[in-house]
Amino acid sequence: MKKLFPLLLALISLSACQNQSSLILTGTVDGLLPGDTLFLAEFELPLWNELSVDTFFVTQANELRVEKPISHTTFFILNHAPKDAPRMDFPIRGVTFLALPGDEVVFNGSVETFVAMQKKGGFYDYPPVARLDAMEFEQDLKTIGIWNKITEAKAAKDSDSIAKYSEMYSNRHRPKAIRNLRDSIRNEEHNNEYAAFLYLQSLHGVTGSQLEERFAKFTPEVQMSYIGQQLNSMLTVLKNIEPGNTPSDFEVTDRNATPLKLSDYRGKYTLIYHWGLCPGTIWVHPRLLKLYEEYHEKGFEVIGFTPYNFFETHPDLEKEESITPLFNQPWRTVFTDTPGNEFITDSYYFSGVPIMMLISPEGVTLERGYSEVYSKLKKILKENL
Repeated sequence: MKKLFPLLLALISLSACQNQSSLILTGTVDGLLPGDTLFLAEFELPLWNELSVDTFFVTQANELRVEKPISHTTFFILNHAPKDAPRMDFPIRGVTFLALPGDEVVFNGSVETFVAMQKKGGFYDYPPVARLDAMEFEQDLKTIGIWNKITEAKAAKDSDSIAKYSEMYSNRHRPKAIRNLRDSIRNEEHNNEYAAFLYLQSLHGVTGSQLEERFAKFTPEVQMSYIGQQLNSMLTVLKNIEPGNTPSDFEVTDRNATPLKLSDYRGKYTLIYHWGLCPGTIWVHPRLLKLYEEYHEKGFEVIGFTPYNFFETHPDLEKEESITPLFNQPWRTVFTDTPGNEFITDSYYFSGVPIMMLISPEGVTLERGYSEVYSKLKKILKENL
């Protein structure tokens, strides 16, 4: 018995360690059926890189249960596919949540509105986060309701209702109460990793100096957490691209496999332009073409960045009038997913489309942002060229 006792302790200890590294998802979801599939995707912020997708099968009606080993704070998106029916179309990417190793997160909802779930456990037991989650749950239900009205109107070929609900969907805004609570947690909670997570999500509107100031206010525990370290690693990136600073040089290959360096463009106003298929790009692209035609010979250059799969998967769109200008690339274009070019997405923080970053002839960043940069760009070129 004495010989078995240390072994028993070791087994208990090992079991405890394994449990501490597992995320457990449970809950009641009305309409779940045995054989339905659950997809649990792991993402890395701030660029929403999908790292993995695990598949689980429902074994009990209306019962959600998933167990997955994790080693650090992780951001997930959960989705559902019925066994004997098409997947439902939702306007929301999925059920998003943040979890620590050892957390048990409890969900409550319905397959009819699967992407909107009430959550408890882990971070969602902290009162401010619980309030925010409850408010966003209600807002998500409203969004799904409008989306369903559009779907019903399309099925009925009711053009008036399609226009009515489409306008409602396009003009929807996150209520001020939700925005204020998110801002409060993100900017004023210093001892909670969830606050760091919210800040990490908002880096597209933050300068390096602002991140540095905010990071210093977090407690040492949050600074050393997994999300805290992700924030810290972004400080160098944001400082590099911040207006007023000189960004680092880079070397990539363009669509013709010709090497291209940022330093090759020194002496000219140079626009780093990250674009893709979205309303913002469709709006700004023809306007950039006109600016390029007017000012290129006077010292204006553009370097376009986009994934190759846009050209590979959407050639049929070239015939659509609003899309046609996107296939006109009088400047050099770099495919961000070409081997050897992938680093540029991280190091220059291409967090969306269209991103425009204007660099002066001296190599200093003058402006950086989304479509709103266009008017500033136009003014600078008119005044200087």
